[in-house]
Amino acid sequence: MDAGERFEIVAAEHSPAADEMVAPAWVDYMREWGPKVSYDVGDELQKVERSLPEKWRQTARKLVNGLPPELFGEEGPTGPKVKASWEGDEP
Repeated sequence: MDAGERFEIVAAEHSPAADEMVAPAWVDYMREWGPKVSYDVGDELQKVERSLPEKWRQTARKLVNGLPPELFGEEGPTGPKVKASWEGDEP
């Protein structure tokens, strides 16, 4: 992999040429981008819930409501200027 083959400088605040540099338009994109991932887990969990005895349904519903929303699908990451930090994974 040759990382120097194709690159684009998006910011250079500490460079002497910072005034001459123009950031690409995509840097200013503020909304979520990329693919929207959607899972049919919710439908499957409803089927399982219906098959449970009545006394266990409420417990199952509480368990499902406690699951993280990312399990059911998620949007793409936010634009670069919205990120608080570039370290670690997307929140």
